[in-house]
Amino acid sequence: MKPIDVKALNQAVANFYEQSGKSFSATRHGHWSGFDLVKEILKSGDSVLDVGAGNGRLAEVLPTDVTYLGIEPSSSFRGSAKTGVQMLAGDLSRLPVADGQADLTACFAVLQHVPPEEQVAARDELIRVTKIEGRIVATSWLPSSADLEPIEGRSEFETWVPWKADGIEAKRYVYIFTINMWKQLWTCPGIEIERIGYLHEEGWTEDVMKARNVGVVAKVRILSKQKKQAHLSPALSLRVQP
Repeated sequence: MKPIDVKALNQAVANFYEQSGKSFSATRHGHWSGFDLVKEILKSGDSVLDVGAGNGRLAEVLPTDVTYLGIEPSSSFRGSAKTGVQMLAGDLSRLPVADGQADLTACFAVLQHVPPEEQVAARDELIRVTKIEGRIVATSWLPSSADLEPIEGRSEFETWVPWKADGIEAKRYVYIFTINMWKQLWTCPGIEIERIGYLHEEGWTEDVMKARNVGVVAKVRILSKQKKQAHLSPALSLRVQP
C-alpha cells in the first residue's frame, strides 16, 4: 500500500471538520487555559487574530475594547459562531491577512493537525501576520494513548484519533509533539520565547501526566521572511472599525 502523503492528510483534516464541524462545535464551548494566557497579555485597543478559530468561542471571553477576527477553513464551524463574531474563511497555509497586523495571534489546538513537513511554514505564517513586539499564543493537543491508530508509512508521532457523535464515526489526523520537538519548532530568529511547556485545565504545569496540551507564548522580533502577499484577496486590516 502506498504511504499516505501530506496532501491526503490535509484533505482528511479538512473533510473531518467540514463533515463533523457542527457536532464537534457542540462539544467546544468550555473554557480553555489558553484563553487566560491571551487575556493576561491584551491591552485596550489591541487586535486579536484567531487562527483555526473553530466556532469563534475565544471572542466570547475577550474584553469588548479589542478587535477580533477568526480565521477558520470549515464552513460548519464558521456557521456555528455566535452572531456578531467576525469570521473569515482561510487556513494556516494561506492566511488572508496582510503582514504584521495582529497585536496577538492565537492558534489553539491547530498545529497538531499540521504534518511535520509543513510545521515550520505554519509557524512562519503565524509570525508573518503578527506585529513586531506582538505576541503569538499557541497550543497543540496531547491526546491520551487510548485508541490511537498508527498511520502506515508515517512517523511514530502521527496517528488517527477516533471521533463519534450523532451516529457518525470518523477519525482525525493528529501529530503528537514531544516537549523537545515543540521547543525546537519555536526556536527561531524571528521570535523570543517568553514561556513554553505543558498546559492543563488550570494553566501551566510541570507534570506531564496532567498535561492536555503543549503551549507557547512568544514575542515577535522580526517579521517572517516568508511573505504571502499573493494570498491577500482582499487584504484585511484588524484595526477597529468606525
